[in-house]
Amino acid sequence: MPQGRAVPRFLHPFAKPTREQFITIARGEGARIYDAAGNEYIDGMASLWYCAIGHGRREMADAIARQVTTIEAYSAFDPFTTRVADELCERISALSPLVDSRVFLCNSGSEAVDSAMKLARLAHVQAGRPERTLIISRGRGYHGTNYGGTSAQGIPPNRAGYGPLVGDVVHVEPDDIEGLAQVMADNS
Repeated sequence: MPQGRAVPRFLHPFAKPTREQFITIARGEGARIYDAAGNEYIDGMASLWYCAIGHGRREMADAIARQVTTIEAYSAFDPFTTRVADELCERISALSPLVDSRVFLCNSGSEAVDSAMKLARLAHVQAGRPERTLIISRGRGYHGTNYGGTSAQGIPPNRAGYGPLVGDVVHVEPDDIEGLAQVMADNS
């Protein structure tokens, strides 16, 4: 941080905005990460859940480099697609137990939660049931930092301070089968 500045420019999620000291992660190898001082940690969170394959894998870096030198990405908005996006969706769809499943690609878990909420409500509108807007969410569950995910997450401090969130969201504790059954019965 430049001398004379009170706080860093980087506003970190879930950190006090006045925090001055952070652990700087410098590199990773497999499931281990290392800070700038050389301390080693086990990355039990998979870098906040998106690095399940581990860090520093040469074969992954090589595959990414090959793809980026062809085309790194392109919009999938109508009418465009790419071969790799089509192939990925075919592979994911083949894993589904549904016969005619479709795949909607997202950039993050937060975006996936927002999109799932919108698609669930859209499906009810298309089926002639626009009044069916209830989202049932798991208590104590983290569902992202976007508007829908913040509304759905069951961690009250993470929802506080933003004013009104997405309506018709109910939280049920993860082990409360009877509570879930009651919410579903009350809203069928």
